Order: sequence, then structure tokens, then C-alpha cells
Amino acid sequence: SYSFCTLLVKMSDTKSEAPVVKPAEPEAAQSEAKPAPRSGICKVKPEYCRTAEEWAGIIDEVEGRVCKDYKDHKLEFDEEEGMEEAVRRMKEVEEEKEAKAKEQEEQEKLAKEEAENPTPLPKRPERPMCCNWSREVNLESYCRYGDECRFLHEDDGVLQCQYGARCAKGHADRAPQERKRALVNVSEESKRQRTGRGQNKGKDRKAHSLNTRGNRPLCTGEKNFMPQGFAKKWRELIRSEKNRNDWKCSTCGNVNSARYNSYSCYSCFKIINDEEDAESRLTKKQESAATSGWYNPSDKKKLDWKGKAYLSPLTTVGNLPFRRICTQFGADITCSEMACADNLIRMQPSEWALLRKHESEKCFGLQIAASNPTEAALCGKLLRDADFDYDFVDINCGCPIDVMVDKGMGSALGEPRNRSRLRGILTGLHYQPKPVTIKVRIGSDERTPTLSHWIDQIDTWGAEAITIHGRSKRQRYSRLANWDYINECAAKCPVPVVGNGDLFDYGGFNASVASVDSVMTGRGALIKPWLFTEIKEQRHWDISSGERLDMLKDFTKMGMDHWGTDVRGRATTRKFLCEWLGFLCRYVPVGVIETMPQKHNERPQCFVGRNDLETLMGSDRASDWVKISEILLGPSEPGFTFTPKHKSSAYTVTKTGAAVQPKDNRVDLE
Repeated sequence: SYSFCTLLVKMSDTKSEAPVVKPAEPEAAQSEAKPAPRSGICKVKPEYCRTAEEWAGIIDEVEGRVCKDYKDHKLEFDEEEGMEEAVRRMKEVEEEKEAKAKEQEEQEKLAKEEAENPTPLPKRPERPMCCNWSREVNLESYCRYGDECRFLHEDDGVLQCQYGARCAKGHADRAPQERKRALVNVSEESKRQRTGRGQNKGKDRKAHSLNTRGNRPLCTGEKNFMPQGFAKKWRELIRSEKNRNDWKCSTCGNVNSARYNSYSCYSCFKIINDEEDAESRLTKKQESAATSGWYNPSDKKKLDWKGKAYLSPLTTVGNLPFRRICTQFGADITCSEMACADNLIRMQPSEWALLRKHESEKCFGLQIAASNPTEAALCGKLLRDADFDYDFVDINCGCPIDVMVDKGMGSALGEPRNRSRLRGILTGLHYQPKPVTIKVRIGSDERTPTLSHWIDQIDTWGAEAITIHGRSKRQRYSRLANWDYINECAAKCPVPVVGNGDLFDYGGFNASVASVDSVMTGRGALIKPWLFTEIKEQRHWDISSGERLDMLKDFTKMGMDHWGTDVRGRATTRKFLCEWLGFLCRYVPVGVIETMPQKHNERPQCFVGRNDLETLMGSDRASDWVKISEILLGPSEPGFTFTPKHKSSAYTVTKTGAAVQPKDNRVDLE
């Protein structure tokens, strides 16, 4: 067409412009230019770098030489101690499996016979059961009609069917001996089965300190043991509270008041959700709750949060021996592993053992995960009556695990729709006399954070401080923390703020403390616990492999002091040591790394260390972690197997030696 031809003519007439060549910048300007962004790979010096194939051929030889050179570092203990018990226990486990298999076969056989020849239902009696007689629960029941009653009476006066007189089966054919047998309480054998055996379970651990054989934990310097008879007393109290006909508000303690929902009366719910006159209404609520043992948050002792290095509460790996190691390196604040309020209320010994404290922990907190104010209030009363030694209680509002979120705990409490429930949990935990803090994330999605919308109200809820993890629930522990948003929230927050996320060196601590009161670290302390010493001394510590081995030896001693020196105690110590080594292997020594400092999101290249032990400690193979534990604890126990619980080494190594993340970037690292 005409228009198309015209366009071609115009294009042919236009002159091609020569590319513009910029003059070269002077050398001074090039030196002042910003450094290129890091590629996500922690590069090591060329003389230490190896490819994956070269490293795989070296590590086996290194492993053999290290085990030979460091065989004298094994701790002294009786290897045969408890061996007979371990063998006997393995036989018992095999016998139990065989018994269960036989029982299952018998049940299947009976079910098959029942399906082929079903048993007829018992005939109904000529006369129905007497309701006056069968409704009683003791043997002193009566019927005012006596022998003239036209209904059926039982000889022992107790009807064991849950449907009572309404049951269609009648139960007239049951002998009195069978009915009385059903009345027998829980046998001693079933009571023993309910008392678990394992980590910190069973009887009171105070008795173990008197054991001179050494096969049980000595528990030297440990605190927060459950008092004698405490569990029995509270089980009876909880049972009596559940059987009460009168409803009681968990906030103010009033009985038979106007009930709004299952845990709050109408007046308390209105006080909690009214944002206009919050201070005056909170005072009235505190006055009404004072009679039930509720503590006023303003009357509690304030803690100093300024410029502190805070060890994050860590599940599994944040055990008491590891916290003792971090305290030796200079951690200012420590916190227990997460304990679920519902398990504490059920008096589970393994859950109460998570609240143990060592005397070297100067400022120690208890982290509690609760799903509703009723659990929180009851847990607060339990902690008050247990008389434990701690400095504050922290509410977990940041755990992103689906199991916790589905129960209404962890990150679920940080969602806007659960804000009133979080306020009720804060109020309920003030039944104990120590301050209450919360640990939250920035929101459910990093693209639309919501924490800044309500953080300015946190002081009216009774919180002493707030810890902000700069990631969302969707991120879990992947990608970098959003410190810009943490600073934005800290500017609005009226209470002390603790920042959390990606702390790995003293420079990051100095930069973070400028905007927040304290800084918390989790994975940074797991990868290099001497991070607290670096913060105190303001330097990068080029720690040697021998010093790191001495640190592991101290952990092993503390572990056997805590879990025991018998076969079971050594196996437990070995398991937690291997879990920790799964994080320690990610550390690249200062003398080996090419660019300082090392970052969280950078995966190290394959490298050989300055000696064989340093090379072995940098291995990401679980079998090498077990070999390191055998240097300190001797050969593995019979039947010991180790599978990492935390995916700290969940990355693959390419042919060039570079380590990359897997496709699923939402990996649970803490």
C-alpha cells in the first residue's frame, strides 16, 4: 500500500547513528565504585578450593587420619556400663513387636470369624431398667419403691454402660462379677506404661543427684525441677475444675457472670476489644482479677533490654548443654525450648523438662506456645505454683510449622483475625509474677506485612517487650530478613524491641542495635557459638579446629551430666551432638574464606582446611558427623542410627564445587 511504501522510504533516508563511546574513567573513580553484588556463593581462597569430585576423594582419607590422630581425645567413662541393660531392652523391643504381631493376627482372625458368624444381640429384659437405681454412681443407690417397683433392678446397683437405662441391649445377662470387674480403677501396670522413659522423663530427677554409680544424670547446677507431688495435686485440681457446673471467666475469675464465649465473660471481652478508653478499662479489669491471683503488668520488675545479645529459643538444638556453651561465650539472654501449654497442663514430664535452667544462665526465659486464653491462664497458674527460677515468659507467635499453625499457635496468633485471642493469652499469662514478652513475624506474607498496623497498641496489652523476626510465615527461614520493616515497626513500638534475622558477625550487631534495643540470633549461634565473643570483643575470631574440638568436648561432658553416662544417656548426647554438627559444618574459617564476612544466604564451596580436622569439620555428610562423635564418645551404641531432623545442609553441590539451594526455598532451618 501507499502508506507502507512511504514508511520504507523514510527508513532508508534515516542515517545510522554511530554508537556513543564513553571515555574511560580514571583509576581513582574505579576504586571508589561500589562492589559487585555477591552471587550467593561463599567463595574460599583458590589454594583451599576443590571440586566436588576432588573433595569426595580426599575426605575418606582425611577421616581415617583424624580418627587415628585424635583417638586420645575420647572422654573417660565405663563403656560396659549399662550395656547389659541396652541388650535386654533391645530383646524386650523385639519381643513386644512379636507379641503385637501375634495379637494383630488373632484380632484379624476373630474379626473374620465374627463377619462369618455374627453373634446375636442380647434380648431385652421383660422389664426395663429402673432409672432411679441405675443413675447413681456408687453402691449406696436406692429406689423408693423397693421390691414393689415395676422396673428391673441390678444387684450391685451400678450400671456400667455409658448409655445407662436408655441402652437397647438391656445388660440383664451380665453377671454381677463382670460388672464389678469393670469398676476396677486403672491398674498399676497401665500406670507404669503412662510414665514414659526417655529424655528427662520418669521420676523426679532430684533423686539422681544422690546416685553415686554415675549411670544417671548428676544434674549439677540445674534448676526448675518439678516439686514432689506437684503433678498429682494439679491433676486433681484440673479434674475438679472440669467437673464444676459453674462457669468461670479465665480473665477476671468471676463465676456465673454474663458469658460471651467459652473463655471470656461479656464485660472482659468488651474491655479487651474496646480501643478508646483502654487504660481506664484495663485498670477495672485488673482490680476485678486481683482477687484471683492475677498480677498487674505495671507492678512487675522491668528488665534491661538495651544492647543485649539474645540467644533465640531453638527447638531440639537449643537444649540446656548448648545454652551453657553459648553462655560461656558471652550470651546475655537465653531462652528455653518451646513448650506447649496443653502438654504442660497434662503434666507431661518430657515437656516440663524443657523448662530446665542452669545456674550459669543469668537472664533466662521460658517460651510457651498457647492457643487460647484458658490454656494460658492455667499455664500461668502452674508456673506460679511450681516456683521455678526464671526471669520472663515469652509467647511464641512466630513458629511457621503447619502442625502448630493448624492448632492456633505460633504464626497463627500474628494474623489480624486472631488479635483478640493474642490479647487474651497475654492477659492469661499474667497469673504468674514475671514479665511477659512476645515473639512475632512481620505477617503471613512478606509482600503485605501487617505487624505495623497494631504494634503501637502492644503496651496496653501488658507486654514487657516484643521480638520481631524479619520474615513472614510464608518465608519460614528462607531469603534475607526485612530489617527495613523491623526498623519501621521499632519506630512505632512503645515497648523495647528485639530484632531477629541474619545476625552473623559483630558488624551486623552494631548496625542493628542502632535502631532496636537488642538483637536475637538463632542460626548464627548454631553455626558459630563464639559469635557472642566476637560481639563483645568487636573482632573476627579465626578459631582453630583444636579450639572447636575442645568446645565439642565441653558439650559432650555437659550432655552426659544432663542426660546420663549410661548407654541411653550417651546415645542421647550423641544424637544432639550430631544435630548440632549439622549446623557447625556450614562455618568457613576466617583464614580460608576469600571475602569477609560470611553471610547466611551464601553456601560455601567445597574446600580443604588448613589441617585434616578442619577439613573433616567442614563436611556436610551425616556419616562424618557420627565419626566426630565417635572421637569423643567412642564407637556408636548397638542399634544407633542418625537422621538429621533439621535440614541445615539441604543443598546440592555442583561439579564446580559451588553449593546451591534446592528448588524448595522454604526449608526449615531452625
